[in-house]
Amino acid sequence: MRYWLLLFSSLLVYHTSGQTCCSGGVPVSGNLGMPAGEVGLLQVSIAYDQNRLNTLQTEWTRQEDANRTRLTHSALVELGYVWSPRWAVDVLGAFVGQERLIQTQSGGEDLARTIGIGDLTTLLKFSPLLPKPGQNFDWQLGLGVKAPLGATDRAADNGIPFNLDLQPGSGAWDLLVWTRASVAPWQRASSQLFVQGVFSRKGVFREYFGVQAYQFGAEYQLLAGWSDRFLLGPWIIDPQMTLRWRTALEDRVDAAILPNTGGDWLFLIPGFMLWPQPNWALQASLELPTLARVTGTQLTPTYRLQIGFFYRLQTQSTINP
Repeated sequence: MRYWLLLFSSLLVYHTSGQTCCSGGVPVSGNLGMPAGEVGLLQVSIAYDQNRLNTLQTEWTRQEDANRTRLTHSALVELGYVWSPRWAVDVLGAFVGQERLIQTQSGGEDLARTIGIGDLTTLLKFSPLLPKPGQNFDWQLGLGVKAPLGATDRAADNGIPFNLDLQPGSGAWDLLVWTRASVAPWQRASSQLFVQGVFSRKGVFREYFGVQAYQFGAEYQLLAGWSDRFLLGPWIIDPQMTLRWRTALEDRVDAAILPNTGGDWLFLIPGFMLWPQPNWALQASLELPTLARVTGTQLTPTYRLQIGFFYRLQTQSTINP
């Protein structure tokens, strides 16, 4: 009886709110990967990320429906350290707050909120090419894991747990494969063209509603962009323009495909880093969807805003390549 009650409750929440687990949530994969640097470089990034989903869409078609919205607030902290010419490590953690608002047919509002520490991602990076004087090309490979540190038991006032896409954590270990290549074209050291790829294989959360196994769909991302460096009065500014393609496969519950999950998105991301001092910078970016195709009907991103602080410190290293 408990199994059927929980299953019925989860389906009821699903049909009234719509699934957004493939297009909302914490931006883990897109934020992975600190810039390459010299041995002993410690890098710290602290950022606030807001992901707003006000757009209801069926496949390619946008629906004129403003009764459902999603909002994710994330405090992101990423640390990176280069301990040899070939090896570096990045660690990304998050504190997550999520909101889901539904305007009911009676004119009321159904507001759900969750908050808590998110999952922790660690990325080990390897540089196949050793740096050489005058070299304008850099290439890194990475292998990472996302550890399920975030809570998965947040519940409504009636005691029924929220869907997994509203939880701070995923409840499962994920495997990530990462790569990034960059080149300074036209022999201009301050200019950079880059491409980055991320594949994320999601693990299975076997305690979903206590009786089910939930698996988010595998995720593929490809980023390509350009950045440069200019003087802005006494400061230095690094403008950047990026295109991000993201594909998410359908989620599964007990190995069965969950409807209204998965899709493809193309985002345009203008941004900049402003350097008042050589060792720290202010950073900001705005992510705008330019193309979206969702499976079934889902809320899809309207915009994503990120502002933050970046700091780097050159430390001593005694480890040889």
